[in-house]
Amino acid sequence: MALTIILGVFVVAAAVLAIHVYLATRHRIGGDGLVMARIDLHQPIGRTDADSISAWLYRQKGVSHVVVNSQRAIALFTFMPAKNNANGIVRAFKASLPYGKAERYQPSAEMMKSGCPVMH
Repeated sequence: MALTIILGVFVVAAAVLAIHVYLATRHRIGGDGLVMARIDLHQPIGRTDADSISAWLYRQKGVSHVVVNSQRAIALFTFMPAKNNANGIVRAFKASLPYGKAERYQPSAEMMKSGCPVMH
């Protein structure tokens, strides 16, 4: 009898844990889900350029945070995929600003497995 109760409690606890892990780790699109993207500018930029790039990105629909590194000539931004997409933002960026060499950086699957793609 005691063994049956212990086994039953264990099964219920394992099921609750499995449900919790599933709900906590599943990918959510929309709502407050954010995605990060990076634009490599492939040309030197100064502080004034970085400020104008940052201001332009913040005006884009769904963009929530922007960081521009003028030494490495890259722009990082987070956005809500339910409101916009990175390729569209980069296309509009190239059309609106004088950074025709700019392109979206997309790490390979191998790089994604090995660590943070922002540093590559």
